[in-house]
Amino acid sequence: MRVIIAKTAGFCMGVRKAMDNVLDAANKRERDDGVVYTEGPLIHNPQVLERLEKKGISALKESTDLTKSTVVIRAHGITPKRRRELEESGAEICDATCPRVKRVQSVIEKHAKDGYSTIIVGDDGHAEVIGLLGYTEGKGYVISSSEDVSSLPDMDKVCIVAQTTQDMHTYALTVEKLKHRYKDHKEFETICSSTSKRQEEVINLSEAVDAMIVVGGRGSANTNRLAHISANRGTPTFLVETEKELDLKKLIDFSVIGVTAGASTPNWLIQSVVDKVQAFQAKKVGKVRIFTEKAITVLIGSFMYIGIGAASFSYSSSVLLGIDPRIKFCAIATLFLFSMYVLNHFANKEAAALNEPSRAKLYEKHQGVFVVLGIVAAVISFVLAFTVSLEVFFCVFLLFYLELHIGFLLSQRDFPVLFDIIVWHRFQARKRYL
Repeated sequence: MRVIIAKTAGFCMGVRKAMDNVLDAANKRERDDGVVYTEGPLIHNPQVLERLEKKGISALKESTDLTKSTVVIRAHGITPKRRRELEESGAEICDATCPRVKRVQSVIEKHAKDGYSTIIVGDDGHAEVIGLLGYTEGKGYVISSSEDVSSLPDMDKVCIVAQTTQDMHTYALTVEKLKHRYKDHKEFETICSSTSKRQEEVINLSEAVDAMIVVGGRGSANTNRLAHISANRGTPTFLVETEKELDLKKLIDFSVIGVTAGASTPNWLIQSVVDKVQAFQAKKVGKVRIFTEKAITVLIGSFMYIGIGAASFSYSSSVLLGIDPRIKFCAIATLFLFSMYVLNHFANKEAAALNEPSRAKLYEKHQGVFVVLGIVAAVISFVLAFTVSLEVFFCVFLLFYLELHIGFLLSQRDFPVLFDIIVWHRFQARKRYL
């Protein structure tokens, strides 16, 4: 069984921006003893929302006191009326609306002022569509397909837009029918390029595999569309939110499985699904192959391969420089880098769990062993460096010191803010000379 992961799977630019904004707001409010809310669910992924709630970030409720609070506008955007209400509440507003959605809002707002009625091809009741309707000045209509065109009233001039996660084929068919009915029209291609590429890849991938797994929240419109597109190609398709929902028995007869994910699905969820499929695959192969794959997993997961790479680099550099390769130098490079990677992993376990779930599980399972190995490797690298010369020992110690302090600085909440301030002032100073 072979697994092919779609290149476009996972967070899109808009979702990534929204996540960055809400986490930055949370870090800032934590220093001020404030609270962060999101105007509705930030994105349509229950697992991500659950993690945000653990950080004290939750969806805003009507009766909430917004004193010393920050309200993050969700990626889907909100209506102008709701924005004014939030501004009048006294809360600090952090706008995490996707830039692609903002463009659609601007198009609708401009044409509504020019007397156009707006037709939105999308999902009625979806958060993005509700927000877009707020810009139509009461002259907005939502249809989901070409079949709904006949239900629309007569209008003098219309502005046609799509929900940014709309199906490309559906939108094209609907627009053609709208053009025939409304002679005075303006049509805009507002489907996000990320959505288009994601859908195109699903079409191609679903034709090249035996089955497709789509990972994402069931409340996510773009995730459901990916599953729908794949299924319509005749490919067995399984929509799951997490690896726990995956029925491996249904995959047993498939040789090649494709995996894609919605725009609001984080990498760690995708990787968890892939890991489960690959673990199931391992049970179906011979013992030699199982042992080989486990050995490779440990080699990569434990950072041993980085140490081996460092030794190889040290050896080859010596040869190229015409210096006799010394085993001690290779050992120092191997042990030092291995120890740094291992210890840094434990210094930021939360990020590791999100970005590399399989490696995080390996380290969690053998935490004591890896901690001891990391410390022992560091000590031995210092001892070996000292036996070579004081200069080498000093270099290794300096690298260790810098690594330790740079890691500490980057982990501080104030450091990114301080860095931004420094860059901004340098930019302003430079502008004066331009």
